[in-house]
Amino acid sequence: MTTAEKPSTQLDEVPSLAIEVYDGMHHSPGCEGELLCRLEGSAAPLDALPFTLLEEVNKMLELCEGRYSAPESAEGRFTAFVFRGLSAKPVMRILVTATQGEANAQLALEAAEGHALPEVVVGTEDDVVVILRKATERRQS
Repeated sequence: MTTAEKPSTQLDEVPSLAIEVYDGMHHSPGCEGELLCRLEGSAAPLDALPFTLLEEVNKMLELCEGRYSAPESAEGRFTAFVFRGLSAKPVMRILVTATQGEANAQLALEAAEGHALPEVVVGTEDDVVVILRKATERRQS
């Protein structure tokens, strides 16, 4: 007797992501900064090429943005760490400074040099999830 296997979908094959957001600028997770929020999940396009890590982070933030409330940064500066699967080591770090209606973000991938993301316009009502989503959006040139 054979057993039928459940057909695999691309989403089943994507290890879960966790995004931890801390108030202030930090170089490692579990820092002394206040943990503002933690998001967990995964995102994968149906019948298309897999998302890049940055695209998947952006999609998760987009999905959470309208459904869950998130705090604002008391300092106007915060750090997001992205983890893949059960790893304790982040695969991405995003440092964000939001002042006077603009946000600047610095992206650092595991074992790679950091680089600046394009500046984005933010509103006074934007929380850390909205600002991160705006900062990680792919822009057309």
